Amino acid sequence: MMLSNPAGAGVGLANAILTIVDAESPTVLQFSSATYRVNDVEPEAHLPVVRSGGMTPAVSCEFRTADGTGRAGINYLSGGGGLGFGIGVRSRPVPVTILTAGDGDKTVEVSLSSPTDNAFLGVRSRALLTIADRDTAGTLQFDRADLVVSETETTATITVVRSGGTGTASVHYSVYGGTASPSLDYVPVHGASLTLGPGQMSGTFAVTLKGNTTPSNNRSVGLSLGSPGNGVKLGERSSATLWIVNN
Repeated sequence: MMLSNPAGAGVGLANAILTIVDAESPTVLQFSSATYRVNDVEPEAHLPVVRSGGMTPAVSCEFRTADGTGRAGINYLSGGGGLGFGIGVRSRPVPVTILTAGDGDKTVEVSLSSPTDNAFLGVRSRALLTIADRDTAGTLQFDRADLVVSETETTATITVVRSGGTGTASVHYSVYGGTASPSLDYVPVHGASLTLGPGQMSGTFAVTLKGNTTPSNNRSVGLSLGSPGNGVKLGERSSATLWIVNN
């Protein structure tokens, strides 16, 4: 800054320096999301904590895990400690060591606390981590509990559906029982194998019918799944009924 052309006065210091101070907005620390998800085959989950507002000075906060539906020492390792952000650092991860989901998905609560150097915690100071049960090949079951086929047909196609995992899945199936006659109405099966490849969400098998059109009432054939392999679980519809209807 410079002064010149004084009126009725002299000029002392004609030059000066004006410093404009950058008043940064407050530093805010929070999780990048309120929810996270990790497969239980992964050894560790990393939950990003992000910094917004002022990038100076260096700041820090504390983090800690707590049980949700998951249990420390069984589904994950309990953890906590400090998380430091140097000048200009915008993101740091909170690590959570994963053990196993066990039977079904589990959750872990992770929280932030004790920010330093005038930093503040944002609205996402807590996050929920879901440990997804993916160490199995999912759940297999019949697509419906009752299936219908005409007595004039020679084959009935039965569908088994998968939910959950995506790996190779296998199960045995049997066709036996009910009011239908194995000698007249269908060919019984005991413990045949059905395999679903990676990513395959359904599979089928055939029940051979004998085309018995002798006048009679509707007849039933029992269908069942058993002996699951590759970590498969059986769903509620692990048994079903095939109805051979009289035309």
